Amino acid sequence: MDKLLHGVVIIAICCAGCGAPGPSSGAGEVFSAGIEGFNVIMISLDTLRADHLGSYGLNRAVSPFMDRFSWRCFVFADVMAQSSSTMHSHRSLFTSTYTRKAIGHLPAPDETMAGILKASGRRTAAFADGGMMSKNYGLSPGFDLYDSRLRLFKRISAASRDWLEEFSREPFFLFMHTYEIHAPYDPPSPYDRIFQTRTDPQHLEQIKALSANIYSCDFARASGEFTAIIENLYDGGIRYTDMLLERFFRYLHDRGILENRIVILISDHGESLGERAIFGHNRLYQVQLQVPLLIYVPRSAGRIVAGSFQNIDILPTVMSMLNIDPGDRRLEGTDLTPWMLGKVPPEYGRFRMSEVKKKALHGPDNWKYILAEDGSKDELYHLSDDPYEKHNLLDRHSEISDRMRKIIARKNEVDPAEIRTFVTNKADFVLKRTTSRDKKSYNERRKALERELRKLGYID
Repeated sequence: MDKLLHGVVIIAICCAGCGAPGPSSGAGEVFSAGIEGFNVIMISLDTLRADHLGSYGLNRAVSPFMDRFSWRCFVFADVMAQSSSTMHSHRSLFTSTYTRKAIGHLPAPDETMAGILKASGRRTAAFADGGMMSKNYGLSPGFDLYDSRLRLFKRISAASRDWLEEFSREPFFLFMHTYEIHAPYDPPSPYDRIFQTRTDPQHLEQIKALSANIYSCDFARASGEFTAIIENLYDGGIRYTDMLLERFFRYLHDRGILENRIVILISDHGESLGERAIFGHNRLYQVQLQVPLLIYVPRSAGRIVAGSFQNIDILPTVMSMLNIDPGDRRLEGTDLTPWMLGKVPPEYGRFRMSEVKKKALHGPDNWKYILAEDGSKDELYHLSDDPYEKHNLLDRHSEISDRMRKIIARKNEVDPAEIRTFVTNKADFVLKRTTSRDKKSYNERRKALERELRKLGYID
C-alpha cells in the first residue's frame, strides 16, 4: 500500500465544494455536530478495482471527477470485498455478514442496511441495474422502493433525481448501482477509443465482440495487444461512468442535497484484466477483491485512512456515525470511525475473508490462503513479495496454511453448500414468491432475468 499512500493524484478542487486542503493521514477531528441526523447516499460502481482510480495511485486520467471528490473524502487504503460475485458481495455488504451466512437465507428487513436505516426514521430507495442486482435475488428487504428494471446509469441517475425531488426534504437512504464498468466493456463513443492508441478500428470491433463472451473464452495465449485493448476499454468505461457521476453530483450540489448528507462510493468487486491469463471475475485473486471505499462526511477534512478493511465494515460504520444502537445484531464487520478519527494505529491488523466457490483468508502479516472446496489445490501467497499471486507457497509453509484453515473454520458457522446452485434455485424461489400465480407472468419475468444475465456474461 506504500504506492497508494504516496501516489495519490493531486487535483485542485471538488465540484461540490471548496478549496479545502487535500487528504492527509494525520489524526482527525470530531465529526460535525448533528451527524446522527444526516442522510445517506451510497453508490455501487460494479466491477471497479481500486488500482484503476487516480486516488488509489493510477497515473492515468481515468477518473478525474472521483479523484477530485476523493480530496473531500475518507479514502480507505486497503479494502477487501467479501466476494467477487455481484449478488453475493452486495448481500454481505447489506447485512455485514460473511458470504456463507449472507446467502444462507433471505434476510429479514431488520437484518439489512436499508431496514435498519428505515427503522431509524429514514425513507429508503434503491435504483439498480438489474442482472445479479435484480429484486429477485433477495436484495430488496428494507427498501420502500427497489427498482431493478432500469438499464444504464443515465436512467438510474434520472430516476434517482426524480425520487430526490420528491423526498430529499425528508430523512432518507438512497442506494444506486450501475454495470457501466462491467463486461462486455463497451462504453459509448468516444469513451471506447479515449485510451486506445494506433488500433485498427476493425480489429477493435472484433475484440469488443469477443469481450462480450469474456467469461467463457480461453485467454491463456492472449496477446499483449489484446490485453491492452481490453484494459483500455475497461478504463473507458470508468471514464464514462466518472463523467455521469460528475453530472449527478453537480445536481446534488446545485440543489443543496450534499449538505448534511453522507455519501459513500463503493464497488462490489474488482476485475482481472489478463493477470494469470484471466479476464473477468468470480475468482479470489487480489485484483478481483481489492476495491475502493470513499466516504464523504460534510465539513470533515478528507484523508487517507490506513489499515485493513472490508466491505462488511460499511454498515456498522454508518450505524456508528448515525448513532444507531446495534442492539443484539450479530454484525461481522467492524465500526471504522475510530480509524477515521485517527484513534487506531495504521499497523493494527485484521483477518479478512472472501468467498466465491472457494474461500480466501487475508492475514494481518500479508499472508493469503485460498481454501479450495472443489478438489483443486489450495493456494498460499505472501502478498508483500508476490502481489500478483504467481508463486504458490503451500508446500513450503504448511504450518501457515494449517493455521489459516482453522481460522476459516471458526469464521464459518454455516455448513458448506454448493454456492453455484444458489443463483438459479434462489432466484426461482423468490420469483415464485413475488410474482402472481399466473404462469405466463412468471415465465415472462424469468425470461427477462435470463436475458439480463446473458448480456452480462453470467449464463450462456
